[in-house]
Amino acid sequence: MSHFIENSYPLYVVSAASGVNAQTIKSYLNRYLKTDGVEITGGGGPGHRKGYPFFTIVELCVARAFMELGVNTERAFAAAQRYAHVGDGGGGWALDENPFRSPALPYHVAWGKTYICADAKNVTVILCRNINGELQDFDKAVTEQRGDLNPQALIRIDAWPLFADVIEKLGGNRHKDTYEVLEADYPKDANA
Repeated sequence: MSHFIENSYPLYVVSAASGVNAQTIKSYLNRYLKTDGVEITGGGGPGHRKGYPFFTIVELCVARAFMELGVNTERAFAAAQRYAHVGDGGGGWALDENPFRSPALPYHVAWGKTYICADAKNVTVILCRNINGELQDFDKAVTEQRGDLNPQALIRIDAWPLFADVIEKLGGNRHKDTYEVLEADYPKDANA
């Protein structure tokens, strides 16, 4: 696992990386941010800074991106939590039929393009597979993976640029480190 994912970050770094000001983050912490099972360290007294995990930064970035597209705050955080704190997929074998996605990360690029999606009732992550060098059509991917959803009703965010922005704002190289994070988390897919 990458140090970007393992580290704990002070509020000013979380704010800079997510594009959400510190006071708003504190407000979200009490109302929307997922804290169950998320280790927010420190705090509790004067001079004791809280440390926030990578997953919280990604959650804030995804929620902000959905709100910028007009999604209400509650729905935006539902989608953000689904992506940042829940993985997807199955066996985890290199490029088998059932790819694996770790929380807060897109699927490995060898699989295709990852979208975080929401409509009025649902939130989901959709993988547009890379099939023989061609990227699968989004509508077809939604129909195959979530036949109960109308692809035209989904608001979607491409997970890769968001992920690359977070890594860069945490001091990483947008190109080199984003791939290194994925390869550390998905070693079987990296070698396929």
